[in-house]
Amino acid sequence: MVYVQNGRVLDERPFSLRRIADFFWGIVLFVIYFFKTLFRFDTGSGTSDGYSRPGGRGNGPGGGPGRGPRGPRTLGRVTTIQDCSMPGGG
Repeated sequence: MVYVQNGRVLDERPFSLRRIADFFWGIVLFVIYFFKTLFRFDTGSGTSDGYSRPGGRGNGPGGGPGRGPRGPRTLGRVTTIQDCSMPGGG
């Protein structure tokens, strides 16, 4: 990849301490964002699902009746091997 440093065009970014630090922080941020998406760490944003709809939650124009707080989202019905009706072996 082409890299520009002080007005000069280089074939690649020169090896330096800054490059090592950027690589380290890239790994740290990757781990942080990975676990943030794996677990839910937000501490309340007004709605239980973190999503606010335009128009509010109360009765009024564009809002409709509010549904109140919702519980955690579930995956639905989890099927097991006993629920499968297709014979094995093709």
